[in-house]
Amino acid sequence: MDRKASLVAAAKAVLYGSLVGAAIPTAITTIVATGMAADGFEDGGVIVLLVVTPALICLAAGLGGFIFLGLPFTLLLRRLELETGANYGVGGAAVGAGALMLGSWLVDADMFGALLFSFFGIVTGGAIGYFWWRFGRRPVVEATSAETAEVFL
Repeated sequence: MDRKASLVAAAKAVLYGSLVGAAIPTAITTIVATGMAADGFEDGGVIVLLVVTPALICLAAGLGGFIFLGLPFTLLLRRLELETGANYGVGGAAVGAGALMLGSWLVDADMFGALLFSFFGIVTGGAIGYFWWRFGRRPVVEATSAETAEVFL
């Protein structure tokens, strides 16, 4: 897989995974924003910002986590020859939960807030890990195993 295809696969993984992780908070903020609009709140910019903020936060956290934690994890799995969809999904979920739990602890959040953030870290990280496997790593691994099988036939 060339560099451009890898970048496209990474962008897809981060975008799709972030959208999966942001679905629940965005639905909640949409309900709140709809209630605010129904009560006569007239500042449309605040309402739009309220709805889009969870998606932007998940996208930023997902991109940072993918670059600083996901790519080294990919290198580790590749070196150990353990690249599977399950390993990427579970690894992404663990990294997402751990990173957001650590971040919550560093800003001195209460336990409920830390667990809530880590839940969204699990969902977002697991989805990004799976999509990275699906779009970026599976084609490489399957092409490599097909070439290896041809050598031994």
